[in-house]
Amino acid sequence: MKGHNNLIKNIERLGERYCRRHLDLWNTKRLQDNWWEALKFFFNHSFMRGRRDELSNEYYHFTIRTLESYFPISDQSLDRDYEKIKEQKEYFNKECILKFKKERKIGRGNSIKNGDFRKEVAENNPIIELLTTRKKIEVKWERETYNKKLFLGNDEDVMMVLDVLKFISDDKKNIYNYLRNTIVNSGVKAAYEELTKMRGISDKLATLTIRDIGLINLGIINKDYKWAF
Repeated sequence: MKGHNNLIKNIERLGERYCRRHLDLWNTKRLQDNWWEALKFFFNHSFMRGRRDELSNEYYHFTIRTLESYFPISDQSLDRDYEKIKEQKEYFNKECILKFKKERKIGRGNSIKNGDFRKEVAENNPIIELLTTRKKIEVKWERETYNKKLFLGNDEDVMMVLDVLKFISDDKKNIYNYLRNTIVNSGVKAAYEELTKMRGISDKLATLTIRDIGLINLGIINKDYKWAF
């Protein structure tokens, strides 16, 4: 029994440490009230695609800065800024990349490495062009801040960003609220299924996102635990 109690205490300590490191930087009210903050929260999770956390963090910061350069986002004009994103919805379609991959018989390969990708795909879509163009940005990692030239060099990352932008532009707006409300009203499995429809959102990323929303909102996950862990 003593060993069991120690195990529980160790798990609790690890959980508290995880929350301090990864979740304390997110303000719950701001996530609920600010769709852009909610989008940053989501991208902060969705780039964790089985590579070094530091590299995923760099891609996250690059994507946020790139989108901010294309869509001027301000806390004072969030509703108007969201409408501007909806107006650009035609550029959130990943089919141009999939079509290029099919025509060039690239299969599961990375189409961005193809010499014709920029001319035939990127130059016809300003979002894709920005995401695949190297530029210097400021990166924050743990207690360090540094500058680095970055771009998204993997088409799966680019298609994931496009799918997420398309998702929020379909009048869902605040992706954090949408997922939280789905968990509360329809269950964890429904939120999981919504997430895994997006390109690049694997089982691991879906459960990570759901779990963290549950940790921020204690009590909303009271069954279907397998979809959150």
